[in-house]
Amino acid sequence: MSVRDQRSLLVLVLAACGATPSPAPSAPGPGAPPPLVTAALVPPDAAAAPAAAPVPVARPSGPLSYRIKVTETPWSDRQTAMRRNEARMVDKAGMLEDFAAYFAMVDEFYATRTREQADYLSTARDRASPARMSPYPSSVASLARGFLDVGSRQRICARPPDELWHCDPFMVPAPASPAAPYTITEEARGVMRLAIGDLSNGADPAWSRFDADLAPLANAKAIVLDLREATGGDPRPLLPWLERVTGRRPLRPLRSIHRPATADPYVVAYAARFTSDGRDRAVWAPLVGTMPATTTPPTRARIAVVISPRCGAACELAARVLETHAGAIVLGNPAHYLSRLHRDEPALLVLPRSAVEIYFYATEYLLSRDIEAKTGTTGEWNAFAGEGFDGDLVAAAVRELTEPRLARRCTAYPAYTTRAAMPPAAAAKLHGHASSLRPGGCSDGVEVTLHSDMPLSSLHRFAATCSQPPDLTHYVNDVFSIGNPSYPVLTQLAQSDLVKAIYIGCSHRPTIR
Repeated sequence: MSVRDQRSLLVLVLAACGATPSPAPSAPGPGAPPPLVTAALVPPDAAAAPAAAPVPVARPSGPLSYRIKVTETPWSDRQTAMRRNEARMVDKAGMLEDFAAYFAMVDEFYATRTREQADYLSTARDRASPARMSPYPSSVASLARGFLDVGSRQRICARPPDELWHCDPFMVPAPASPAAPYTITEEARGVMRLAIGDLSNGADPAWSRFDADLAPLANAKAIVLDLREATGGDPRPLLPWLERVTGRRPLRPLRSIHRPATADPYVVAYAARFTSDGRDRAVWAPLVGTMPATTTPPTRARIAVVISPRCGAACELAARVLETHAGAIVLGNPAHYLSRLHRDEPALLVLPRSAVEIYFYATEYLLSRDIEAKTGTTGEWNAFAGEGFDGDLVAAAVRELTEPRLARRCTAYPAYTTRAAMPPAAAAKLHGHASSLRPGGCSDGVEVTLHSDMPLSSLHRFAATCSQPPDLTHYVNDVFSIGNPSYPVLTQLAQSDLVKAIYIGCSHRPTIR
């Protein structure tokens, strides 16, 4: 189990076991908080007393919105709610009921995809069992923190009663819809750029000439698909072009869409309070099936896909299809390493005793096995690289597509054991001594940094082709840290036009007197 998992589990254990025992509540005195109100989820067809026709009220965006960041509870109101939730206690029987409801939801909607997930949930259940749980009550606030931390691994969000903020702290709101959903320009000789500004409504009349406008791309030597602003979950406008460039018609990139029959009341509960901006499952259903063999020769143009944290479900689908079936390269990174494609259809479960609100996605979309083998599991797209790139990603994509030396593999360059044996131009880029990399070469540890004006995604792609791929992480500006390097691999990296310089040095820890 990872350190993060252990930490997450500890929070739940502390909440479940009452790390700070609280005395049994006494009779409320003047000014005491109101007693705990049980809030169970009621199906929409449940009997209700006749009431006057409700006045239509505009629903706000919800905490699972992909397009708009939810309006947070005003701080003064939240402070009041926080004090109330710290004072409201749930006894052992109530906690057991809440844990049972939570784990039933996880079992129904979040199938474990790895052995690690299965082991983690098994341990969490054991800690929350009647035999292991403390007899002392726990506050609603403490329970909410535990559920929030445990659910963060699977994008399950928890909020205490009357406290609301967005479930994705890294969420980037979508900009106002552009005048045109796409533009086509020539970035360099023979290099066309197709920029998509919005994929929220494939039925928009603005897409009516899209296929005809793509004619210049047919003879392009290279294509940059710019999806940095491609929010939304409607891939229909791109499907005919994707079929042409991949030679796969009809396109079937999904192996399944899983929506349990029990989802309805949870989805209705969310929609009753918030605007739901999830994708239309009817649009995605035709994409499920077996990907056909190539029916026509795919495009011979090299393709680069440029993405950003605004990349929505349709954007991610297009990028991963092109990466798998057209050999496209991907620059940039999606939203906080989490797949926007994997889950949708926001839903709400209110735990029966604490009234803690659990926000989750009721529908799971799974990519075909070949796309997962190339790009990572559906839930963990491997495009994430912690980019932190301040330069022009489109210009970097054009350069990588058009400069042959940037397309070379790391193993295409000879490896050397000494700097003196290297070609002079490459040797001039490598600074420091090979002896620093040997065990004990630096008493305080070794630091190796690489300087490049290319994005981390490009460097990752190149370094992955080395015989001993080093670990690369962005440090600051154009500086990247290299972990676990060997000197021969550093000599190969130095020969690439991607690299401006490499520095090998010893760490120097401050002396404490």
